Amino acid sequence: MRKLTAWLLALTLTLGCAPGLAQSREETCATVFETEAPSLLLPALEALGYAPGDVRCSALWEYTPCVYALIALERDGVRTLAGAVLDHDGVWRTENLGEKMLLPGRDFRIVFHNPVAARPDIYVEYAPLNGVTERYGFSYEWFYSDVLWRVDSYQREEADGSGYAITRYPYEGFCMRALDEPDDPSSGKSVPACWTGFCAYIDGVASFPTTWEQALALAESSMRPYTGGDWVLLYGTVNLREQPTGRSKSLGRYHGALARRLDETPGRDAPWVHVSVGGVEGYVSGVYAVPAGTGEFLQKTLQCPIPWARADAPTSLCASPGGPAAAQLAQGAMMYVMGETDTSWLHVTLPSDGVMRSQMDLDGQSGYVRAQDVTVGSAATLNKDAQ
Repeated sequence: MRKLTAWLLALTLTLGCAPGLAQSREETCATVFETEAPSLLLPALEALGYAPGDVRCSALWEYTPCVYALIALERDGVRTLAGAVLDHDGVWRTENLGEKMLLPGRDFRIVFHNPVAARPDIYVEYAPLNGVTERYGFSYEWFYSDVLWRVDSYQREEADGSGYAITRYPYEGFCMRALDEPDDPSSGKSVPACWTGFCAYIDGVASFPTTWEQALALAESSMRPYTGGDWVLLYGTVNLREQPTGRSKSLGRYHGALARRLDETPGRDAPWVHVSVGGVEGYVSGVYAVPAGTGEFLQKTLQCPIPWARADAPTSLCASPGGPAAAQLAQGAMMYVMGETDTSWLHVTLPSDGVMRSQMDLDGQSGYVRAQDVTVGSAATLNKDAQ
């Protein structure tokens, strides 16, 4: 079972198929609806900006008190998928997955791997083309208060039943196996996890490798920026010091941020690592600086997602705490929180493409915002007991 998935949907969905083909699967507590969505999903549709008449078909799994749903929508001839989760607090978490989750012009349905399991894997199975059936596996994870959907596997089955699967396991890396082999990272051949870097989050079918050569190329290219730049992960909550000593002034407390290693200075228990994080230079204990290009780096990164914040109102991104404004942020703007200062300023980085993922962007614009102007949405809050 793939990791980093809070709960996998147990559902089935048919799109572009003959009426009656989609069926409920009582063994997985899933229900499928064709054309008309149940009233339970109406708040989710409203949140997505769609009307009941836009629903082509939908499926949901009730796991009391939560509900997980995948909805196929069509408007003006454009088909999209949307995910919706009714959480424990009775709040719908919705995401329009758009066309990036679909192969264009292809009819499909959702099928299960291990359909009787408590948490079966889900695949979008496309109608055979030239005798070849293709499937893309989907899962989702909770990213703080939001739900992120992703593609994490590909299957290719020939007409005679032979074929292969490529799966992205968060800790083990990319693995390729024959379809008749166990769905396990130890079967088949694999790329070490330390090669696969931050390609753990793949949010579209076009980005997922369908051949082993593509998987190798993606794994190598995903780590290149980190190994070439001598990056380290500031693991835990650690003070960035002005000088290489524990009594030196703290420039801020950092949690899960990526920093560029500049050099090292000997220390009593571990070397002091001279780093640059978000344009600010300082020193951190080597105990809390995990170098890129290692299995520990990937594992710690997944264990230590960086906090994020949302602007409560239009606010300024400043070059330094209390300094001049470098940019203006709109209400609702999202940002990664790398650290906080003693003067109630947060050191943040903006996502370069506007999309929040499980780790900060290396090329995003950095600066400072007042803590009182934003809401930090992380369960892993920055604590005051920094090392």
